[in-house]
Amino acid sequence: RDALRAYDKVNRMLREDNGSAVLEEEATGAQIIAFPGGNKTEEQFAGVHQRGALDGEIIKVGGPRAWVPIMLQSEEQELAGLWARRPLAKQLAPRLFEPVRLFGMGTWARDEDGKWSLERFVIDNFVPLLDETLTEAVARINAVAGDWGGTQVTELEAVRNGEQGNGGL
Repeated sequence: RDALRAYDKVNRMLREDNGSAVLEEEATGAQIIAFPGGNKTEEQFAGVHQRGALDGEIIKVGGPRAWVPIMLQSEEQELAGLWARRPLAKQLAPRLFEPVRLFGMGTWARDEDGKWSLERFVIDNFVPLLDETLTEAVARINAVAGDWGGTQVTELEAVRNGEQGNGGL
């Protein structure tokens, strides 16, 4: 991540100066990294609406109005601009500092670096998430009892590949 941040910073500074650069190996002159700077910018978009889901830990629920602001800690960033109606916010409040998946309609923007950022997210539903590692989740799935004998596997292969193995034709 540090390397990507450094690359983005150099590229941004070059774009501000309307320049570009190339890091080359001194001995051979081979190009290692190109910094397009001002030569290449991504098309900017704003106000792109799309349904989606956000995963993270609720770190704030509060506000006196009909629409209540919610803050979410997602990976290493805090997401603001999330809103829920009061009844839903009341359901989210007991989940403070717990992992959840929020569903709703988001408004996104893309900057000249091609990075998307969330402008607004209206929450219409959520599900609590288990706070477990991948290993724990796989162990829980493996613990589910089931009789997966040869017949079921053969039936699944027939559905997937067809009776003759080529889509049933």
